[in-house]
Amino acid sequence: MPRQKLEYSEEQLKRPTNFIVVLADRVLDVSSIDIKQAEDYVAKHNRRAIVITTNKSFSDIDKVSYRNIMNAVKPVFRRVDTHDDEYFKVYQKLTKIYKNGLLIAYRETITNGIAQMLAETEDIGLDIVMQRESALILTKPEIQRVNFFRIHKNDNFRFCAEVMKILNSMYGEAAAMGISLAQFISNCQYDIFGKYFNEMSLEIAREGLTNFINNDEYVHQLAYHVYYDMVNDRIIGLEREKCIPYIAGLLDALGTEWTEDNLREFRDQYFGKQNEEAE
Repeated sequence: MPRQKLEYSEEQLKRPTNFIVVLADRVLDVSSIDIKQAEDYVAKHNRRAIVITTNKSFSDIDKVSYRNIMNAVKPVFRRVDTHDDEYFKVYQKLTKIYKNGLLIAYRETITNGIAQMLAETEDIGLDIVMQRESALILTKPEIQRVNFFRIHKNDNFRFCAEVMKILNSMYGEAAAMGISLAQFISNCQYDIFGKYFNEMSLEIAREGLTNFINNDEYVHQLAYHVYYDMVNDRIIGLEREKCIPYIAGLLDALGTEWTEDNLREFRDQYFGKQNEEAE
């Protein structure tokens, strides 16, 4: 019986695609988010999804050789077997033969050259989720292509005028503030969660973690994140009514004086106006 061959329509290959850059602390394991995102993608779109990583959290995901990925036609989520080949060679091959699907690329497999190559792919219907060390190191093709940042806790991000100036020069004033605010929110959420568990540590040790929170919720909270929508300059993932203290906190960290009117203006800019949210 001949092998099934995937064929793609022009509409599939030229459809609008997502280029999502993930920013997270190096020690933070965000694999639970990526696995769920990939599985949801497959279920929703009936397309293939693959991940390239050395992260052991993906060890239960079936492997597929990058050399033979054209033969893996079923719409499922797989991790890529690179056969210890150079990553540039792996990605170069995939951008030629892997189409109309999702590619998740972990930071240990990415160089600036690879990141630029992925950002320059076009007309192959490829959605990309790529981890990067910082928004400050993105290449010009990435900056032009990225439509969402997925921002997790990152203690290496500095909230200061110098970093804001660099972000402003790379992304523009609105995005510089939005990216910084999204990072501030994720860092605070992580710290709040950590403080709660420190305060409850004795009781948790006595009663057991599962009496307070199930493991999936625990892992998911550690990988808390918000999205920054580069197209619409909006933060997604935090309720509008909860954003004011974070805006004030960021402005304080930046040494910027503010008024209540300033806070409301930033809220409306990055979280939408009240009537927009109702719609």
